[in-house]
Amino acid sequence: MAVRIFFAGYLFMGFNFVMMTYFQTTGRVGMAIWITVAREMLFMVAFLIMLPPFFGAEGVWASIPLSEAVVAFSIVIYARRKHIFRKV
Repeated sequence: MAVRIFFAGYLFMGFNFVMMTYFQTTGRVGMAIWITVAREMLFMVAFLIMLPPFFGAEGVWASIPLSEAVVAFSIVIYARRKHIFRKV
């Protein structure tokens, strides 16, 4: 079960990595740094502290997919506000 929970994060990891690279190449280095720091330090550590008391070992495994999902959501919000994702 733990591996399934962990691998759910890959749904968001790819998107986050592509967007991080996109922001680096387009000169939005601040957003690229936010993606890196938020997904690997801020949210993951926060979820590692908060989730295990409630969910045990599954909370530890879920911290990575949840942090990736929160960062992906923040990227979408940022991109919509800056009109980066345009309708074709």
